[in-house]
Amino acid sequence: MKNARKVVVATLMGVVALAHAQTPQQTCPSINPVVPRGSPAGTPTPPPDPSYVLTTPDSAFSDNGDGTVTHLLTGLVWKRCPEGMTWDGNTCTGMASAFGWDYPSAPGQVNVFEQVQNVNNAAPGTQNLGYTDWRLPNINELDSIVEWGCDTPKINTKQFPLWQWLPNGLNRPGFRGGSFT
Repeated sequence: MKNARKVVVATLMGVVALAHAQTPQQTCPSINPVVPRGSPAGTPTPPPDPSYVLTTPDSAFSDNGDGTVTHLLTGLVWKRCPEGMTWDGNTCTGMASAFGWDYPSAPGQVNVFEQVQNVNNAAPGTQNLGYTDWRLPNINELDSIVEWGCDTPKINTKQFPLWQWLPNGLNRPGFRGGSFT
């Protein structure tokens, strides 16, 4: 897997500002069907739709046993946890980090591109998991792991367990429209 392209999911689009340590309540039609809005009270929940095929089922990934998974369709290796968090073999622990897009970054702050370099250089406080060629994914690569059949969030939460939007949106001090001020 050392030759496969690596991708830092955690820093993409500053999503580290969007991840937090709560178990996501994912809704997928084949997993969690819901009663349609406007249905009378007491309407039973419909059974799962057996014909629905998830776009990124667990079988689309191979667990590398080191806090990464390989997407079998593309060969890309993805970190399972947001930047700043650690995979403990079962879930992500710690606190997700937040990075802005501004370049050059403001004094005392690190932008996503600098953080990728920090990870590749094994800077203190980072985890490169033994790889030194991490990079940000392009839009097509990110699109390849979107779970289009699920909502909140649109990602396989077994492979990427902590991808959930903050309850109040981008509610971090200093965050303004994609970067930190």
